[in-house]
Amino acid sequence: MDTKLTLNYRLLIISLPLALIGFIVILINTKYYQIHTTSLAVPITLDLVLTLPVLYFLLIRKKAIPKITVASVFVLSIIAASYIIPIADQSLLSQIKTYAIPAIEIVVLSYVFMKMRAVYREFKFDASAKPDFFDVLYDATRKVLPTPLNGLMATEIAVVYYAIVNWRKKESYAYNEYTYHTKNGIFSVLYAFMGLACVELMAMHMLIAKYSLFWAWIATALTLYSLLQIFALIKSMSRRPIILDHKKGILKLRYGFFSQVDIELNQIREIELTRKSIAEDDKQTIPLSPLGLLDSHNIVLHLDKEYILTGFYGIKKSFTNIAIYADDREKLNQDLSEYIG
Repeated sequence: MDTKLTLNYRLLIISLPLALIGFIVILINTKYYQIHTTSLAVPITLDLVLTLPVLYFLLIRKKAIPKITVASVFVLSIIAASYIIPIADQSLLSQIKTYAIPAIEIVVLSYVFMKMRAVYREFKFDASAKPDFFDVLYDATRKVLPTPLNGLMATEIAVVYYAIVNWRKKESYAYNEYTYHTKNGIFSVLYAFMGLACVELMAMHMLIAKYSLFWAWIATALTLYSLLQIFALIKSMSRRPIILDHKKGILKLRYGFFSQVDIELNQIREIELTRKSIAEDDKQTIPLSPLGLLDSHNIVLHLDKEYILTGFYGIKKSFTNIAIYADDREKLNQDLSEYIG
């Protein structure tokens, strides 16, 4: 079975579905469609919603592309159909949206959790490894969904897990784990921000409701979900410390589930103990924390090569120096220096 994807074959995977969409767009804008709308509306809807995903599946079935991506194509096909087919002819499409999309969500989530179980078993084969929920989740979604959909799904599941499901506290930390949330007062800042947001939420809802009740509830829902994300971040920070993996020679930098990167210890050129703010014109240095001025750092790691920080919703950012905070920076500095030296 030939699983390699050449450039020409990638173009084929893209061009054939686009050609079908283009043909349908042209057909809908002809007088023939206007005359035979009743007989053509249903076949065109089925072509867009079913034929496109089936065509995509036939093109990738022997290639190294996750078959679950057909679900993504199906959803994109529904979105495309919503714009292409006239609103008056979308009765079948409306029924598909009502029943098929929830079914697809269940299928994708089930597939992700199946992959998570498989990844978790791989972790357990390594006696020294301690499976981390978000590591397992991100690895599973990466194997199931294309970028950036994997980052989006991993983040949404993590928000629910840390905010609602996981209430077990981390009682103690191993000798090679380093916290970053107990001495810098970041929890106080975040809880204060949440309190102020709750107060402002009521006033904002009443103000917007004077003009539109619908948009008032939309704004309220978005604000409440943002608060849930911040609460999930707070809980995840204590559960995802920085880890110095001596066996693999890796420093695992984490900031809750909002950002993370693994750095090879032999690529650390210098450990600078500093609280100095990052210069605005310094494009090579980034903070591990995504909170900007709300947070601080006390260590800057200077590296010999460029790394990629994976942030919120899977957003990538390159760097060669990274600013981090450690509650016990002297211990982290000493442990890193001994290993590197």
